Amino acid sequence: MNWYLEALKKYAVFDGRARRKEYWYFVLFNFLICFVLLIIDLVIGTASPKAYMGLLGAIYTLAVLIPGIAVSVRRLHDTNRNGWWLMIGLIPLIGGIVLLVFMIEDSQQDENQYGPNPKVIASASGVAATGYNSITQQQKNRPAPAVAHEGEVSIVPPAGRQQTAVDEDRIYSTIGNELETGVADKGLWTRLFAECGGDEKQTKVLYIKERADRLISAERLRLEQAARECADKAARIEQTYLKKEHLDKVQALSATLLNNVTQNNLQEVSRLLSREPMLIAVRNRDRETPLHIAVREKNLAMARLLLENGALTDEKNCYWVTPLEYAVNSKQKEMVKLLTAQIQ
Repeated sequence: MNWYLEALKKYAVFDGRARRKEYWYFVLFNFLICFVLLIIDLVIGTASPKAYMGLLGAIYTLAVLIPGIAVSVRRLHDTNRNGWWLMIGLIPLIGGIVLLVFMIEDSQQDENQYGPNPKVIASASGVAATGYNSITQQQKNRPAPAVAHEGEVSIVPPAGRQQTAVDEDRIYSTIGNELETGVADKGLWTRLFAECGGDEKQTKVLYIKERADRLISAERLRLEQAARECADKAARIEQTYLKKEHLDKVQALSATLLNNVTQNNLQEVSRLLSREPMLIAVRNRDRETPLHIAVREKNLAMARLLLENGALTDEKNCYWVTPLEYAVNSKQKEMVKLLTAQIQ
């Protein structure tokens, strides 16, 4: 159901890419809804036997026509084809078969002219079926927001928990990509190739095992360090979060911080966050975090500073848009890399 709603949210979005799940779940739910509406039309007498459709079904079909075309175009983009290939479906029989083959093809693995691979982004950000609208595992347990007294800014304390489990599937997927694209660790590969007497198959097996051990160990150390830092920050915040005078202090500084983020004043933003770390979680009237604003303003340096100070990439504004979605939708390639690297 989430994939169907995701396609409806992108009602007339013809840019970007749509993976197979987004397209085929949209098709499936359209079929089920049309079937139910046909039954209702038959019951109330508004069905047309010749057209195999009733009044309600016709209204619904018109309502989803534009998002249906849009998701089809994005699906073609995902296979690195121009959206005009959709017109091949107008050719009787053969056109429909060719279009069906296009629609069942897997996503192009790498970034193409229409944007980054949606599977890679979803995997990197920990976002589930809604294509960015789920909360990541490492950011689930956080206190409820405290709304400021004048309603202008809400203050949400940074997450108190950090992911501690190593995502081994992602690591093995990374190693697989290394081998497929020829960007393997040359030093490790050469040593193992020599040890295996030139047996490439055995070399590949040992490479995967040893490379995985190295990456898992490094990832475990990184997560443990991040968890300690997060716990220390959470402890400091917990000591002051419920004190009204402290909230008043943060409230007084929040507008200043947001203005400086908008104006790209790196030095002042850094000074304010050093003085009051909790400012990283303030929001404006549209429930945008400082990171939302930095991404919207296409300010890579500001986004990097905010991430270093604990900004979260999956926070939603009042339109249910995350900073990562901002970056993807506005085709900021470097920003997408920065945000996805932060949560890998």
